[in-house]
Amino acid sequence: MTGDDGNTQMTEPAKAPPVTDALRAQAKANPGTWVYAIDPGFDPAGTVPPHGIVGAWQSDAQGELGEEFTPNPDYLPTPQARGWAEPSSPLERVLQLVLCGYLPNARLAEEFAASTVFTYGRPGDGIFLAPAQDGGRLAYAFTDADKAAASGSSDHQALTGADLAAALPEGVRIAVNPGAHVSAIVLPSAVLRS
Repeated sequence: MTGDDGNTQMTEPAKAPPVTDALRAQAKANPGTWVYAIDPGFDPAGTVPPHGIVGAWQSDAQGELGEEFTPNPDYLPTPQARGWAEPSSPLERVLQLVLCGYLPNARLAEEFAASTVFTYGRPGDGIFLAPAQDGGRLAYAFTDADKAAASGSSDHQALTGADLAAALPEGVRIAVNPGAHVSAIVLPSAVLRS
């Protein structure tokens, strides 16, 4: 879904995780109870919020796990559960948490404004603008220099997200980490309000 500031959150239904030896041992030790699958972003021995529980199986009187997995409708998969790489910058960490629903969309605009981003173009030559599928235009911004270099252009410059947003013509949006699995569109107006 797209928020008011142009960011996109990803949601997906919880799937039954594989049954591990640890889950079987937990069922044996606690017959007739629920055995919970915990998102890998949380320590199962620590305090796990309700949205960190993937779902559960009920164990029978002999401590065997039932076949039926009950998904948690309030589960929010973490970046770790989604298999995303460890973030390379605080901005990328916020991007991941916003996309997972752990932070509000406005938090991405705030972090973007304060962060150093990397965009196509040489200092003094202006910022490269790409056509968007909807007929608009996009400025590309990367959360670190390696992502900018991996995108195929050696001509990139570093500037703050706020400076990038202020330099863009009316109607241009910002594509954060375009082409990457973890990416979003940010509106310059949301960045400048931060």
